[in-house]
Parts: sequence; structure tokens; C-alpha cells
Amino acid sequence: MLHSRKRSAFTLIELLVVIAIIAILIGLLLPAVQKVREAAQRTQCQNNLKQIGLALHNYHSTYDHFPPGINSSLSYPGNTVNPISSSLPIPTNAALAGCGLTTISYSISPGIGTLAYLLPYMEQGDIFNQIPQDFFSPKSNLPAWAYGTAPYDTNPYPNAALNPNGQNYTGIPTWSQHRIKSYECPAANVDAPFNTSVGVTINTASTPAGVLCGIQDQYYIAPITVIGGCVFPDPNNSNPFPAFQGVLNGWADFVPPTSALSLSQGLPDVTTVGTTNYVGNSGTDGNCTATLTLYTYYNVLTSGFTQPNPTPGGLYSNPANIPGAPGSTLPASQQVQLSQYNGPFGVATQTRVTDITDGTSNTVAFGETIGGQVFPDGSTDFKNAWAGMGGTSTIDGNRVRAASFRFCSLHTAVNNFVFCDGSVRSLTKILLQPVDPPPPQWYMFQAVCGMGDGITPDYSILQN
Repeated sequence: MLHSRKRSAFTLIELLVVIAIIAILIGLLLPAVQKVREAAQRTQCQNNLKQIGLALHNYHSTYDHFPPGINSSLSYPGNTVNPISSSLPIPTNAALAGCGLTTISYSISPGIGTLAYLLPYMEQGDIFNQIPQDFFSPKSNLPAWAYGTAPYDTNPYPNAALNPNGQNYTGIPTWSQHRIKSYECPAANVDAPFNTSVGVTINTASTPAGVLCGIQDQYYIAPITVIGGCVFPDPNNSNPFPAFQGVLNGWADFVPPTSALSLSQGLPDVTTVGTTNYVGNSGTDGNCTATLTLYTYYNVLTSGFTQPNPTPGGLYSNPANIPGAPGSTLPASQQVQLSQYNGPFGVATQTRVTDITDGTSNTVAFGETIGGQVFPDGSTDFKNAWAGMGGTSTIDGNRVRAASFRFCSLHTAVNNFVFCDGSVRSLTKILLQPVDPPPPQWYMFQAVCGMGDGITPDYSILQN
């Protein structure tokens, strides 16, 4: 008689083999899933930029010019009205008092950026209509938008180490707290927490005495002015110091995270301000003067090259490698006039398509930016408010490392850009080290961002 035996379970060895096979399959599948995810994020980001490009042209069709990078009513000829509430008393601020000042004027007022102008053309008319329309006027007398709406936060500055006796003074409007998905890159974690435990500047230098973090409510390129040894933005380029005349720099006003005291009083939470990962192209050094050269720029920023490599990846440590500089080993004929690389979005600009003599298909309009650094724990130091997002300099190139004042992203290998004709391209990130002189990719990137340099871009250099 034949007997059958029913098997009740797997043996331990068989079970381990199955688990091992599943683990191998998951290991093979994860990279593919990650690539699909990255590709989807990149595509969505490109679609966002495409929408911004179309909005720019619809705005141009209405007003016969692109919107400004950022609205500065003080920059318009004939407008001498100082914004009503933009001058705040600072008698307790020792650093500014040392400059002989009792008040500081927000020289970029009302400080509304390009993306706010584009809201009606991004299907965000409801948000646009909530914004006081005088904010968009070239002769507005309104204060900086992040400081002009009650209730005001007059409690002490959240970080006493940075400003021991100062007051915050922010007045965050509700319309600025809207999140606009088309202004956010899906690869960037816009919900990342602020790093409030380690003080880090954009130069990655540790500053334990004070934590710098918050929402950058204004972001733009403007000339430098020096008063009593203190440096301030000067959109009118009225600096009386010849050595600094015409030299521009990246500026950002930031509002720190709202303190626990202010939150308990029902004041607006700064961390709810809507942010963006897209910024306008201001060119190599904004709308600088015709005589500004690369040597002049770095001679000022490095205090006569006594402080070389002003930032990580700084281009120059030796003036001998700058064309036209005293003692340069390179011919003066290779001198770089930064004005040839002016971009379409600067302080109070009204650029027309006809101003872009290089051709709209050869000139960047907007690109990606993170806003601040990304730390190993996923936190960040700065984010950019879409309401005040102006333009950034291209002098740092198309960068790998995420930080403020540069084009950068969390995509693998590339950053996305929309050009002035509405087309979108992905350009390869450049890892800039202290190189003298900078590589060909750097020069070609300046050309693709400049409106009137006369150089036909070689995309094989920028898309390799």
C-alpha cells in the first residue's frame, strides 16, 4: 500500500534562499525606481519653467516689456519719495550705529519680484488680486512687502547673538503665504526644516555665536555703497567712493523663523511663507556699468587681492591670471567687460525682446536655485520667497553645490533653464574649484546668460 506524506512547511534553508532572492530583486529594482522618480521630477521641473516662460511672453504681450527682476521704486528717475514705513530706528544696533546711522532705509522697496508679476499669467489671478496693486507701481511709496503689513512683530530678534538689542519688525501679509506648486521644483524639499542648531553661512564657515537661517524675502543684484565702513545695497549706483563705483553684489534680506514668543501671540509664522526654486537671470554682475571688468570686480571683493578666494570655488586667487590686470600674464585684449553679459532681469528693469540682441533662443531667462545649503540631516539654512525673488548673478556659474546666490538644483548632473524664447534646456552642472583662469564652460555659461555679448552659444560645452 502506498502512503503519501503532506509537507507542512518550508525548511529554514529554503526560506532563507527565498528571502535572499527577494532582497536581490529589490536591490536591482530600487535604482530603476529611483531613476524613474528622478526623471519624473526633472520633467515636472521643466514643465514649471515652461509655464514661467509662457507667462513671461504673455506679460510682454500686454506691457511690451518683461517685468523687472525686482521692483525698486527708488530706482526710477524723478521718484524721490522714501517708502513711508521702510525706515526703521536702529539706535540700539551697534554695528550700524558705528556707521553714523540712526535709521536704515530698505533701499529696495517695495521689493516685489518677477514671479509676483507673473501670477495672472500662471492661473493665479486670485492671489494676485490680494496683493495691493501699488506694490507693482514703479513709483510706489509702500514699504518692503515683508515689513509693511500689520500685525508687526516687534518682539526681540529671535537670535540674540546676531542682534542682541534689535527688534524683528516683520509684517508678513497673508497673500505671501500661498504655496504655488508651479514655482516649486519637485526635486527640492521645500518642506525641509531650518537648521537652527548649527550656525552656517553660505561660505560653509561655522559661526557658533549665531544661527543664520530664514526666508529670503528679497533677492537681487545691486551696486555696493559704503557708508563709514559699512556696506549697503545702492540701486541708484550713487556711491561716492570711486573704488566701488559700478561694482555690484548679490543681496538678500532675510526674515528669521518666528520666535516662540511671537507665535504665542498669534503673529504670522514666517515658515509658512510661500517659497520658490526659480530665479531670474541678472547676468554676470547685474546691469553693471560699461567700464566694469572682471579684474575690477574681484579687486574690490577681495580688498585688492589681500583676501583671495572670497567664496568656496572662487574663481581667482592670483590677479596675474586675470586679463588686463597689473602684472597679468594674459594679454589685455582678453579683458572681460562684464556689461556684455548683462541679463534681462535686474533691479527695476523693463527689458524688451528687442533689447536681447543675442537672440531670445540664446539667452537664459530663468533657472533653478535651492536658496540655501542642504545639510546631511535634510535641513537647510535659507529658502526663497516667491514674492521677492529677483535675479541672481551668473558669476558663480551653473553650480553643483547648493547654496545662495547661484543657479543650482538637486537634480543629478544638470540644472534646468528656460530661455527668453520659452524653450527649456538642461545644462550640465560645473564643479568650480579655485581655478585660474576659469574653464571654458564658465565663459560659455556667461555668454548664454548675457543679452548682448555677440557670442553664439556652443551647447556641446554646456550639455556634456
